[in-house]
Amino acid sequence: VLLFVAADFVSIVRRCLNYFFLRNGEPDVEMTCIDNGKANTHNSLYVRDFLKIKDKYSSFTGNNVPVVIIETDVDTDKSLLLIKDSYAHSLVPFLSKHYSKITMIDMRYINTSISRIINLDEYQQVMFMYNVISFADDSNLSKLILTKQKLKVAVDFLKLHKALDDGNDGYLS
Repeated sequence: VLLFVAADFVSIVRRCLNYFFLRNGEPDVEMTCIDNGKANTHNSLYVRDFLKIKDKYSSFTGNNVPVVIIETDVDTDKSLLLIKDSYAHSLVPFLSKHYSKITMIDMRYINTSISRIINLDEYQQVMFMYNVISFADDSNLSKLILTKQKLKVAVDFLKLHKALDDGNDGYLS
C-alpha cells in the first residue's frame, strides 16, 4: 500500500505503508471505536476505508478517538488497558494475540475521570504506549488520577513483576 500526502509541491514523495500479519494467523476481533457516545464497530484491526483518504495511517485501528475496545477470540482471561497516543495504532495488532480484551484510551480526547469511562478492576495489565517525545511533553497524562489504594496496588505489582524478572521470589527491598 503506498502512503503519501498530496501537497502543493512540485514533487511528491511516496512512502510505503506496510501491514504485518501474524505468522499463525490473526485472531478474530471486534473493534469498537467510541467517540462522543457514538460507536463504530469493525471486524478487523485494519480499517481499509482510510486508504482512500488523506490520513492513511488511520487504517491502523481507525482514527484518533477517546476509546477503542478490542475483543478477540483469544482463549485467555487477560485484559489490557492501553493508555496511548496514535503511535500505538500500528503496534496493537501485535498485542491482539495475547489478550481477550484490549481497551485503548487516548488521554488527549478524555475530559473526565477515566473511572467514569471504564471499570479499572476489569484489567489485569496496564500499558503506556507513546512516541517518546509525546510522552515527555503530554500534559494530558495528569488526568490519570489514581486513588492511594490503586496506586499502592500498582506499585506492589511493579515491584513483584521486577522481582520475578530478576529471578527473585519476593519483593524488592
